[in-house]
Amino acid sequence: MQRDIVQSSLSLGCAVGGLCCATMAGLWGRAAFGAGSALWWQAQLAGFAIGYASLSIVSSAVNAGVAALYVCYAEDPTPLSAIAPSLYSTFIAQPHVPTATGAGRSADGRSAFGAFIDRVSAAAAPPDETVYRRADGGGAAGQAGSSSAEEPLAPATQDL
Repeated sequence: MQRDIVQSSLSLGCAVGGLCCATMAGLWGRAAFGAGSALWWQAQLAGFAIGYASLSIVSSAVNAGVAALYVCYAEDPTPLSAIAPSLYSTFIAQPHVPTATGAGRSADGRSAFGAFIDRVSAAAAPPDETVYRRADGGGAAGQAGSSSAEEPLAPATQDL
């Protein structure tokens, strides 16, 4: 939500800057080429394109900085309180932003993202006991119904 507002503001700024450059280029074109020439409006279009493109490049750096600030704050908001206390107080004044002891934090103070990564890592860890199934889809080795011990065994790919 906040990122969309920043992106919209930056895009509007690029358009306004492009219009300002187009106006200046159009005035220059009319003075240089005359009102009867078609070159003044071409200069105006080129001025808009150059103004919009140059401001778009600058605003992409601003947008990247805003995105980095949001990501860093989401990971760990405590450094922001030490570096920029006024910005930190603005962030925590919003009701949807979790604080260090609020929602989104585990009991040990870790972020919800960190807890999620721990759960995924634990789920991806190999189990202590590997269950093998017969290659023909029969029961697990050593269970009743196994026809012979010479059949090839493959790791189980489904839950028992």
